[in-house]
Amino acid sequence: MKRNETVHLVPDRWRGVPFLPTAVGYSPAQPHTYSAQVPYRTAIELILTGRAELSINRMRFELRPHDVFLLPRFSTFRYQAHPGEPASKLWLYFERENIELLLSMFRLDDVYYIPTCQALVPLYQRAHLLAERLSRMATASAFPEEGAELASLVHGVLLALSQRAGTLFRAYSANVQRIKAFLDSRFHEAKYYRRGKAAGPEGKSTVHSVCELCSKSIHGIWSLLVPVNA
Repeated sequence: MKRNETVHLVPDRWRGVPFLPTAVGYSPAQPHTYSAQVPYRTAIELILTGRAELSINRMRFELRPHDVFLLPRFSTFRYQAHPGEPASKLWLYFERENIELLLSMFRLDDVYYIPTCQALVPLYQRAHLLAERLSRMATASAFPEEGAELASLVHGVLLALSQRAGTLFRAYSANVQRIKAFLDSRFHEAKYYRRGKAAGPEGKSTVHSVCELCSKSIHGIWSLLVPVNA
């Protein structure tokens, strides 16, 4: 861990929930360089302040405040903070293969850099706060409302990135609001399961019920992602 970096790990018991990251963290502005090929982790990182340079899979990007960069599993990259104006950043880490499915759904699987995503700053800051709360709930018996909100924030981040990158919206612009409404309804149901206002499926735990709802969200997206001219 770099100096003054904060990392909030999501407890193992909830890591099977789609959209839920493995960890959320903050890296302060400090000069550093790192090169890696990480086979077990996908990262979606947001520059808050300062500048940096990213080289990934033979491409090079100059990073500025509010730019987002993606580091898929198995990608080879080199990140270098600007020596005179090093970047600070917030990041989401995913260690499960389902993030690759989600990136593919939102047509982000071949995207490494998306500039000027200022609207994502409050989403990342909120995700950081929620992950901090979740990290203290390793022994909780039920899926917390913070978990449902964090997962909902992640799908909001992916939707916003796809809009900014012009990937999902080029082919599926007519379906975006339907997708958002579908996912919002699923996570609304998840909150009700958490609060006990609706009974879960017979014979299943609350956590199981919420995971099942989130899983249905992923499969349900496929039925909504129909090209406009199909």
